[in-house]
Amino acid sequence: MQDELPDMPESASGFTQVPEKSIPRKGVMDRRHFFRIGASKLLGIRSNDDDTSFFLDHSYLQTMSEASLLFFCNSVFGHILHSNGIRSGNQKIRVPNFFETVVQAPLLEEMLYRYLPSLLMDDHDADMGRLLPGANRRKDMHWKAGTVSAACFASQHCFDGYRFVPSLPLQQFLGGLYLWYLVRERGVDHAILAHSSYNACAQVARTLLEAFPKK
Repeated sequence: MQDELPDMPESASGFTQVPEKSIPRKGVMDRRHFFRIGASKLLGIRSNDDDTSFFLDHSYLQTMSEASLLFFCNSVFGHILHSNGIRSGNQKIRVPNFFETVVQAPLLEEMLYRYLPSLLMDDHDADMGRLLPGANRRKDMHWKAGTVSAACFASQHCFDGYRFVPSLPLQQFLGGLYLWYLVRERGVDHAILAHSSYNACAQVARTLLEAFPKK
């Protein structure tokens, strides 16, 4: 005897309707929901959107390692510039508190300089894809926008409040390019984490230099 199949709803035309599987959206929609997904990862809990935990996600450890390596390379590069009398950004003008450096600045700056421009690029790609098939996902345009974003991000570090301080923020420009790559390839949560890790390294290094000054 054959097993009875469960009753399936029928449409008005008489055909049996097969329930559609929920397909996760990719691209722009993933970034628009990053608050809910990112918060669950940062707290180490599981969500319906992503079944991985922050503390078990090796991609986050890779991002933090890359950010630490970038800080080390930029520190060496900045020392070379400083030894030649060139100021690189405003990292030594004032000393912000830990919360401002590690939490507030990464969140606000990534939203302004990376997340919103990237979101606009995705919307532009979607519009161009509807008008001209095959014209979307142009990486050359994405990196042109990323270069402009990194330049704006770097120029911000030439100001101490409202006071302009002549400097050559090459370190911040290179960091901006790396953060743009993270937003486009891994997501804005990785960019915020990398920015926070980089600033945390800078804060720790500054604290150690103040605790053990050169004699």
